Amino acid sequence: HSLTYTVIPCQEHIENHHKGMNSDLAKELNDLSQKTVKYISDINKIINKQNFEKIESIISEQNNLIEYIDSCRKNQVKRIKKKDTGNKASLLYFSILNETKNLALQSLNLLKAQRDFIQSI
Repeated sequence: HSLTYTVIPCQEHIENHHKGMNSDLAKELNDLSQKTVKYISDINKIINKQNFEKIESIISEQNNLIEYIDSCRKNQVKRIKKKDTGNKASLLYFSILNETKNLALQSLNLLKAQRDFIQSI
C-alpha cells in the first residue's frame, strides 16, 4: 500500500515533466533506499527463520530509520527556506519520506503479529 502511494506520485511527477530533484535530495533518497532495503531484508530474515529473538535489534533499526527520515525532513525545510528546491519536488520528497516512514512502522507491526501468531500455535 505504501509502495503504491510512493510510486504513483513519482510516476506522475516524471510524466508531467516537472523539474527533477537536486543532488542533495537524490543522495538522501539513495541513502534512505539503502537503509529501507536493509531494514525490510532483516525483517524478512527473521520471519523466514522464525527467530524472533532479534526483534529488539529491528526496533533499534526502525528507530534509526525514522530518525534519518526526520533528519531528511528537517534538511528539506532548510532547503525550502533557502529556495534551493522547487515546490513540486519538495511535495514529492515529503510524500516519499512519509510513505517510507509508514512502511517502516507497518513492517514492524507485521513482524510482531507474525511472532505472536507463531507463539500462539
